[in-house]
Amino acid sequence: MQPALKKFFLILSVALLIFHNQSLSAQDSNPSALTETQRETLIKDLLEKSGDRLRWSHHARLEFAYTAYEYALAHENPDLKLHAMFNIAELYFQQGSFDAAVNYFDTIIEFEPKINIELVVKAKTYKGSIYRINGYLYEALDIIHSAHKFAEEDDSQYLLPLTSNNLGLVYRSFGDTSLAMEFFEKALENAQYNKDTSQIILSKTFMGNLYRSKNRTSEAYSLYLDAMNLAELSHDQQNIALINNNIGDIYRDNGDFDKALEYYYAVLSMLDEIVLVGLETVTLRNVGDAYLRMENRDAALEYFSKSLQIAEETGLRWLMRKNYLSLSGIYSQTLQYDSAYFYLSKYNDLNQEIFYNHLLNSIEYYTERVSEAQRMEELYKFRLERNLLLLIIAGLLLLFFVSLSILIYKRFKEKREHIGRLQNALEQKNITERALQQSEENYQMLIKTLNEGLIVLDLKNKIEFVNFKACKVLGVTDKNDLIGRDFKNFLLTPEDEKLFHNKMELQKMGISDHYEVKMKNVTGDILWVNLSSAPILDENLKSKGSVTLITDVTERKKYEENYNELTSNLNQKIKQLNCLYDISDISGVPGISFEEIINKSLEIIPVGLKYSYDIGVQIMFDNKVYSSPNYKETPWSYTVPIKVQKKKLGHIKVVYLEQKPNINKDPFHFNEKILLKNISEKFGQILESKNLEKVLLENQERLKEIQKIAKIGHWEKNLVKGNYTFSDNFFDIAELTPERRKFFDYEKFEELIHSEDRDTFKTIEDIDKDHDKVLSFYYRILTHQGKVKNIFSSRKVLRDEDGTATKLVYTIQDITEQKINQELQHKAEVALKTSEAKQQVLADMSFEMRTPLNGIMGVVDFLLKSDLTPVQANLAGTIKESSEGLMNIINNIQDLSRIENGNFQIEEHHVNVKELVQRITNLFEVLAKQKGVKLMVEIDSSVPQFIKTDENRLFQILSGLINSVIKETKHDTVYLRISVSDGTKKSFNVKVEVSDEIDKTSKKHLSKSDKSLRHLKGSDLYHQDGLSLTISNKLVELLGGNLMIKNSEKNGNSFYFSFNATLPDIESKSMKSSDNGDEVMQAIEGLRVLYAEDKIINQKVISLMLSHANCSITIANNGAEAIEKLEEQEFDVILMDMIMPVMDGLEAIKIIREKYSDPPPIIGLTAMSMEKSKKLYMENGLDDLITKPVKAADLYKKLSSWYTEKKVK
Repeated sequence: MQPALKKFFLILSVALLIFHNQSLSAQDSNPSALTETQRETLIKDLLEKSGDRLRWSHHARLEFAYTAYEYALAHENPDLKLHAMFNIAELYFQQGSFDAAVNYFDTIIEFEPKINIELVVKAKTYKGSIYRINGYLYEALDIIHSAHKFAEEDDSQYLLPLTSNNLGLVYRSFGDTSLAMEFFEKALENAQYNKDTSQIILSKTFMGNLYRSKNRTSEAYSLYLDAMNLAELSHDQQNIALINNNIGDIYRDNGDFDKALEYYYAVLSMLDEIVLVGLETVTLRNVGDAYLRMENRDAALEYFSKSLQIAEETGLRWLMRKNYLSLSGIYSQTLQYDSAYFYLSKYNDLNQEIFYNHLLNSIEYYTERVSEAQRMEELYKFRLERNLLLLIIAGLLLLFFVSLSILIYKRFKEKREHIGRLQNALEQKNITERALQQSEENYQMLIKTLNEGLIVLDLKNKIEFVNFKACKVLGVTDKNDLIGRDFKNFLLTPEDEKLFHNKMELQKMGISDHYEVKMKNVTGDILWVNLSSAPILDENLKSKGSVTLITDVTERKKYEENYNELTSNLNQKIKQLNCLYDISDISGVPGISFEEIINKSLEIIPVGLKYSYDIGVQIMFDNKVYSSPNYKETPWSYTVPIKVQKKKLGHIKVVYLEQKPNINKDPFHFNEKILLKNISEKFGQILESKNLEKVLLENQERLKEIQKIAKIGHWEKNLVKGNYTFSDNFFDIAELTPERRKFFDYEKFEELIHSEDRDTFKTIEDIDKDHDKVLSFYYRILTHQGKVKNIFSSRKVLRDEDGTATKLVYTIQDITEQKINQELQHKAEVALKTSEAKQQVLADMSFEMRTPLNGIMGVVDFLLKSDLTPVQANLAGTIKESSEGLMNIINNIQDLSRIENGNFQIEEHHVNVKELVQRITNLFEVLAKQKGVKLMVEIDSSVPQFIKTDENRLFQILSGLINSVIKETKHDTVYLRISVSDGTKKSFNVKVEVSDEIDKTSKKHLSKSDKSLRHLKGSDLYHQDGLSLTISNKLVELLGGNLMIKNSEKNGNSFYFSFNATLPDIESKSMKSSDNGDEVMQAIEGLRVLYAEDKIINQKVISLMLSHANCSITIANNGAEAIEKLEEQEFDVILMDMIMPVMDGLEAIKIIREKYSDPPPIIGLTAMSMEKSKKLYMENGLDDLITKPVKAADLYKKLSSWYTEKKVK
């Protein structure tokens, strides 16, 4: 741990100690004065608090444990002392202080296990976990296995889940997942039996980790959820954090990085309250990995660095190694090669150190086992010699005692005692032999269960020791057959021998390495092996040989070779299929000749062969030879014939320009020959198809000629025989099926005739047969399918040579389409007249409604500017909103009428996007507040400040859609989102979304794959503001876009549309200027205005507006009075109503223009909104026009503009 971190924990510990002492003093100011029972109760209370993860922080628990330990020392209670030491060690383990934790665990382990077997087992297990985390797997396995045996021998079933779980983790680190799963399952079974919730959670979590490593994600996720439910029920924050991290790993591996980060950040948030340094280090690395997969390298670099810092502080070498490699990769991707090399070097150094330590640990572990076996053997020999000596002495004593036994019975008793001792010695000898045998069996079992073959070589590469796996690889059953043999003799090639020699030389210098060589074993089998070697050093650190792990990788090598071969064959098959497909593809081109197909095939055929770069092709057809540019005669060729109906018409000849490897004395592979035969057959099919096409074209030409002659159907009545015949075209017109045609006669023909036309038809039939003129008439038929067809028919009498009438020939022609077109034309004319009448009615209605609205809206504007009570202001505001709503309806009706009649024009202006959006938000501020809705605007940074489009229409569209969404939404927020895509620097596509959905969808709202989006339909217009949406839809289409809608039962409606816009070349005045109302009013102050208007209310409203701007106003009641007023005094501007009694505005303007050479600017006021009316006024001398109802701001701008322009002139 770094000094700064130590200092931090020291300060924190002191603070906690002060706090705890204060707490203790509150309970008892002098703990030493307590009785033994009270002191023991206090220690147990402190121990309970130090283990309470729910109520106390990590550092407070650590202080409780320290205080309990101090009191336990004074109390001289070893059990309480062990508990306090264990709690301290466990807390050190959680915060990553592994060295301090191991010291306490070792102290606990050295106690007599019978004092507290539970703490000894737990201490051994925790110590083994620390060894495992630091990569000392064999030491970890030894100590945890020892703890497991303690628990089994003591029949402590409740401890077995802990040891089994940790054994599973060690075996997983070894890579033995099946054995790991076996221990996890045992742990789960025992934990469920003992109802140990914590170990149940860990067992399921560890099993989930194993499933996830095998890509069995769904099973892993299910186990994580089960574990999470248990952890939440037991409020186990540590395990909740651990499981959240694992669930985050699943989402990360599945590509859902946002969800993964959500879980990771939840873990880091929890670790602010609990201390788990290892989990914090892993989680920080997982966050970095998620950001790296999202290609956010800066964030990934930050979190990998944080993880590395903690790993280096706590000595978590496996995490240090992973972070080194990740940081090196990031720096390499960002072209920071110095930093990349620095971390890669640290990774390689640490990796080599870990590998070397792992190998040395393995060797040391096995060496210790051998040494232990040797010590046991020496002890056995020593005891055997001692026992033999004792046996000899006992024998002598036995002779002596036998001789004396005759004399003294007492000596006999002593002899029996000596015999008993001798029997004990023999029994001890048997125990020693069994121990030595058990040690030897353990050693042999460890060697046998090693996954790799183990070979020990001396300095001359002679084999000193091999295990069973190595014997199996080298092809022997008895390891003695290999002892003393030179390992180089097994190597197959000189290159492998040289490689082996170089590696052995490196190992003499103390360098470990792993590599692959090809070798031949004792049975003669050729195989590939992977060798991982490390030197064996003596006490002077000089090499005295090497230990090598050998693994048979022959199957993997064969798989790689088969894979490469299959890949090559597959690629060749694909080339051949592409070759055939390309020839078929060009043959299907309309109008292409066979000669053109041949010329293109000369380029295609070589591509399907293996050595396409060295191929020449010749095709002979119809005594013509076609060759590729590089074609030449060589001995390496293959020819296939081109046949049509078994007749040879040519051939395809392919040559290799240079000799290639022979396959059965033939350079062409069997598949290549099959390809060439298929191509020749394809040519034959193409030729046959071309011949059929030629015949078909000729028949089609003939058919066209016949169709030109026989344009109509006919039927005949034989006057001599009295029978009837009908042509095929007749049947086609009547749409008769083949079955009906067979039994068709005149009676059935009469049934086809429309019931209302049968009398007409009968009248024609009854006309005298001597009437030779061609008779023409119309009637209708009703087909069996229920269709009514209009028929034009003519009758002709045919006579024989004697002039006798022999036949009546009737022609029929289907004129249904002509009739329909005539009716459509008539309806169109009627619709046009109706539309014009409707438009005029709308204009008249608009005129009549705008006039009173002008008065209402004008008066309300000034009323709102006056001093009103809140209630009065609210009522006036309601009148204003209702008036504007009614005006919008009038405008929408007129706009819809103009769009339907094609009189609507799009006028492009320079539009300030932000100002437009601000106007809209201001417009809907009141409505949004009434609905309790917040209108949010999101303008993408890619949207220019100014665009060129029809500002008024865009404003109208957005207003209609926002109004509809606010009315229908069930949420508290409505979004207006604007972005730009699919464009150039000048022209681009603007995308707009009006929605109450939080997630942005505007980028994909025009995608055809989004089935939730659709065009507007009648039901939408019925339930919504139908007129407004109809106008918006039409306007979007005029702007070149489509309006889409998405309905949701939970939400309201969401609208999406896009339109094309351009970037203005030069900023116009309108783009730069701002509408400052005060400046405009100052500009027109004192202006002399002549206002001609016949309506009193309009006179009042305009007078109020002009008086408010300090203008001088003179009112005329009609055009004639206006001319008189103009003669009496001078005016700066004339406001002229266009429709007045006595003399209207248009006539007055003509007189003023004729009478005055430089009259004041004339601005018209009209309630007529028809475009042709406005155009008429402007063409007849009007300078400008304002449509009623008049807004004060618009009036002031017009007056200021014209007055300023006049002063400039």
